[in-house]
This record gives sequence, structure tokens and C-alpha cells, in this order.
Amino acid sequence: MPAYQVWLLNDNYTKFMYLDRWLKLAYRIGLNQMCGASLDLKANDPKIETIALMKRLLILRDGAVVWGGLLQTEGWVIEGSAPTGDTYFLDALDYAAYLDWRTIPRPAGQDYDWYEDHADDVAKAIVRNHLGASALAARQFSDLTVAADVSALASCQRSLVAGAVLEQLIALAALKHFYWRMVPGASGCTFTTYYPLAGLDRTRGNGVNDEIVFALDRKNIQRLAYKKDLTGHYNHIYIAGPGEGKDQLIAEREGAADVGAYKRRERWLNASEYSTVAGLEGVGDRELVAMRPYENAEITPAPNVLTPENLGDKISIEATRYGRIFAQEAVVRALDVLVDSAGVETVKPELEAQ
Repeated sequence: MPAYQVWLLNDNYTKFMYLDRWLKLAYRIGLNQMCGASLDLKANDPKIETIALMKRLLILRDGAVVWGGLLQTEGWVIEGSAPTGDTYFLDALDYAAYLDWRTIPRPAGQDYDWYEDHADDVAKAIVRNHLGASALAARQFSDLTVAADVSALASCQRSLVAGAVLEQLIALAALKHFYWRMVPGASGCTFTTYYPLAGLDRTRGNGVNDEIVFALDRKNIQRLAYKKDLTGHYNHIYIAGPGEGKDQLIAEREGAADVGAYKRRERWLNASEYSTVAGLEGVGDRELVAMRPYENAEITPAPNVLTPENLGDKISIEATRYGRIFAQEAVVRALDVLVDSAGVETVKPELEAQ
């Protein structure tokens, strides 16, 4: 079993308290998202009285930092059988919360916060400008660094205003097919982008890395569920900009392959905050991504098949069922980890079909 250590830190990352009497530890690590962690403590733990919200939560797995963030919730439950069954719980958000706590205000004298660069470098510039070293002093997080630009993707243009930095980065990554993460460390966090993968290619026949192939005959699955859903799928978008009647600016975007496969499915969007056709088309492209057909497999792996180190890996899923062969490659987009008081670790992935 992996060895876990759970620490509370002061704001300057000095150690405040070691938590060693917890009943349950759960945390999520993920790409392109904000994640949480929770901790259940024994009600008679004497350390509870000095715990405070906004302390930093640091989780170590076999000596390596696996999760970091800030306490946001504390609470307790008392059963009728008290003191038996009393539970005190803590919830925390990882450092992607920094992205949620900053918006994109309109720059003085400009219509939009304008970016034109490689898509991954645009993401880093947004972070630098609104919560990193290039932001106003009051908006900076002193423990945040931004990884160096690597220009891994094609160039793009972004006109941004309003909304949280988090939602803008989620939309940009979905549109341009790259990954980002706030990587926690012992004394800070780093905003990092990844392309084409955040992990390793472990698909069948990759020829380089150890394979991870989930298949019933390999005895590495406790549960496998598959779903393909067209209910929320739309593939032809009308985007309406500023103006009235015949003078209103209109753009259209279409996913031609999806129209051919699933018939034309239309949606109308209002986006009057964009004054150019290119801006409206950008909105339409984001919606085509958001409304694409949903296809995914859910796996509960056998113990010890996946660990937190597999975040971002690309794996294979294979099943022969109902007279058909289901084969899918997917990226481990997130991992939910549960550790009980005996130290037994259970890992469940969230997969993103490729």
C-alpha cells in the first residue's frame, strides 16, 4: 500500500499541523478542471480546535506531492448515538481555484483583452496577465508560477472580456485540444500546459511504453459501462451578434462530418458582445465542441492497475459484447482517489474518448 501523509500548511507553506488520525481521505486530480479533496477526522481529535479555513492542505503519497490546495469547508455531523458516530469533515479546493477567483475585466480604453499567439501560449499569457507576475499587484498570487512558453499548438486569436479565467481556459483547451493543470508543489504551484498528452501513450501496440489495456479477459476490470448519446448533440450553429433586424451581424458554423452522420441539428446563440464575424465564429466553434456527440466508457479498475501517476495517460479499452466489438482509446482526464483509515487506496478514472 502507498504511504500517505496529510499536512496543513500556513499561507507561506510552512508546516502548521500533521493530520494522522483521519478516518477517510478522498481527493481528485484532473486536467482542464478545478478539483477537490475531503478529509473526515475523528470527533475526538484534539487538533480540530486549531484547524482554520484557508490553511493549505498538502497530500503526500510515498513522499511525493500529489495534491495541494486550500481548505474551504468545515463541518460536523452528530448522530443520535453521540458521541459514537460523530464526524468532523474538511473540504478543500486545489489551486485551480485561483483561476476561478479571477475574472477578465475590460482593459482601459479597449473593447477586449486581446491575444494572438500559439494556443498553449495564449493560455499561459491569460494566467500571467490576470493572476501571475504581469497582473496588478493586488491580483497576483505570490505562490503561482507559469511554465515557460513552448509554442506547441497552432496560432489562434482570442477576444476576451468578463467571465472567470477558469471558464475561459476550459473553453480554450476544449476548442484547441490541449491540456493544462495547476501542478502543486511543496512551496507553490505551477500553471502548465501539455500537448498532445499530459502523460504517456499506453495504448495497445504503442511500441514504447508499458500498455494499459482494459479488457475483461485481462481481469483488470471490476466494472465497465459504455454510453454513446446524441441527445444533446447539435452540429449547425447560428451565432447572432450586435444589430437589429436585417442589419444584425450573423455567422454560421457547421460540423460537416457530424451533419453527415447524425443529420443537421441546429442551434441559435446570442453573442452580441462580439462585434466581428471572426469573434462570432469563435463562439460557434466552441459550441460545436461542447455539443459534439457524447461517447464515453466508465471503468472501475481492479486494485493497483491505476495510480495517480497515470493522470494524462492514453489507454485502450476493449470489449466484445452483444455481437459487437467495442474498442476505444481514451485519455485519463481525472482520477478520484479514496484512502480509508487502514491506508487502502481505491482509484477510479474519468476517461475522455479520443
